[in-house]
Amino acid sequence: MTAPGKAKVVRGLLIGGALGGAFGALNLTVGDVAGIDTGVSIEKPAPGEPEEPGADNWHAQAARYTGWCVFGGGLIGALSGGAALFRDKLRGGADRPPPGYDE
Repeated sequence: MTAPGKAKVVRGLLIGGALGGAFGALNLTVGDVAGIDTGVSIEKPAPGEPEEPGADNWHAQAARYTGWCVFGGGLIGALSGGAALFRDKLRGGADRPPPGYDE
């Protein structure tokens, strides 16, 4: 691997983005199916009622919400990867504590 530091940040970004998107979609699903107030105010049209075209329809709002969840999760993951990189730099480049450290 030519850039192990970059790999840590990118791995954090990808894992964080995937988890953010999954939890954002789960939040929308739980709020829709179970009727639980999840803090997201996206009004779905009544059954059989056509969706209004434009940027304020339900699908567009749900896509924006999930997109922001992916962005936020990716940002947190990238910061986590950067923190791991900084931690390893303080350890002198080692990615694990020295032997006997956690005994």
